[in-house]
Amino acid sequence: MASYLAEAVSSECSFKPSYVTISSYSRYNAECFREDLAFVPFHMISMIDDLDDQVDTFSSLFLDVLYNHAPINRIKIKARPHPFITDEIRQLMNTRDIWHRRAIRSNDRLHWNAYRCFRQEVKRELRFAEKAHVRTELLKSNGNTYAIWKIINNFLPRKSQNRPLITENPAALANRFNEYFTSVGSVTAQKVRDLAIERNFNIHPASSTMEPLPDQRSEAFRFHSVLDKDVERVIKGFSSNKAPGYDRVPARVLKDFLHVILPSTASIMDYFFHTGTFAGAWKISEVTPILKSGDSEDPCNNRPI
Repeated sequence: MASYLAEAVSSECSFKPSYVTISSYSRYNAECFREDLAFVPFHMISMIDDLDDQVDTFSSLFLDVLYNHAPINRIKIKARPHPFITDEIRQLMNTRDIWHRRAIRSNDRLHWNAYRCFRQEVKRELRFAEKAHVRTELLKSNGNTYAIWKIINNFLPRKSQNRPLITENPAALANRFNEYFTSVGSVTAQKVRDLAIERNFNIHPASSTMEPLPDQRSEAFRFHSVLDKDVERVIKGFSSNKAPGYDRVPARVLKDFLHVILPSTASIMDYFFHTGTFAGAWKISEVTPILKSGDSEDPCNNRPI
């Protein structure tokens, strides 16, 4: 969140460009990654008797290899691509620009007329090409709702998203947002209790005189050891088109090399269920505040994404 708010600080005349931090797979070679991963001593995780240490060790071993093949880069967000623009259209756009430069230099009426003619021709060709491309993509979607909406959203006009002007120190503001989002649940619960007391409403009514039936399932329920096939079924069920977590590891990478990390992952999950502990690393997530309305620096006016 601190990086997001820091990037939102504007200069006096213009806003800074937007950047995102991603894993670069431009030079990623799956076979080389598989070979390097095979030499990682994941078996040592089963010798550790603390869940936090197990998770941290696994993450360190796996990510060190992954980041060598797919390094983390901070890139500038570019304008969305236009795959429907052909070489013929680019040539036509180049001709339009040539006549525009000539018209500016000479201020000749004929040159301006030629420029306007080519400008209209470019607009017409772009419109026809975009329609044909959208029609082709919709036919290729085979009725898949997700694919259809993705195509439609890619070609709908986007609203202007001007970043708000941040007057407070970005780091201090980020800490204030973090404190608000991590405590909003407990604060809301306390407000409910205070309101109940104010309205003389008993939120803990006396138990009924009826004896509750014994829960026969409680004695029958037992955690069984986590097997490799259990973890394999869960990981293969991950949706590959979802955004990765803060470690930048996409689901498709886990699926591609599942056979290598499966024993150590199953061991960690088995230890988690048997000890009833929850690793601190699993509680970390990236939160982006999205302004609903009002003052952007008031955490109450933002929703966490």
